[in-house]
Amino acid sequence: MNLMFSDSADKMCIEDSNSRVGPDAIALKSGWDEYGIAYGKSTRNVHIKGAYLQVSTGSALSFGSEMSGGISGIVLGGLHIQNSFTGISFKTTNCRRGYMKDIISYLEMVIVNMALKATSQFGSHPDDKFDPNALPVINHIT
Repeated sequence: MNLMFSDSADKMCIEDSNSRVGPDAIALKSGWDEYGIAYGKSTRNVHIKGAYLQVSTGSALSFGSEMSGGISGIVLGGLHIQNSFTGISFKTTNCRRGYMKDIISYLEMVIVNMALKATSQFGSHPDDKFDPNALPVINHIT
């Protein structure tokens, strides 16, 4: 169960939240393979601040793996991640297209097994209609 699951949201703020759930406390997404590409709506302009996150499995904060519409303009401020398996994860796979970019974070992690995880081989496809040449882009992560 996620504290917050966002798919193709614009101008969203998560503030002063506490979460002790899993597998991901906050997950930002934007569409799955060709369906996310066709819908064409990104998750953007998201501000997350003052959150205390703890997860025993998964990630406190997860980007993707469904990200075909794109994820950008994310500002993370004053986050406290503690006693967690993974702090932040960036998940995608080939054939998703999309992007994850312009993500800025100011956070504190205490007793975290893996601070940052990035994988390009996460998840499956909803059917066989995906584009094998639709590669994702990840850049401008601070």
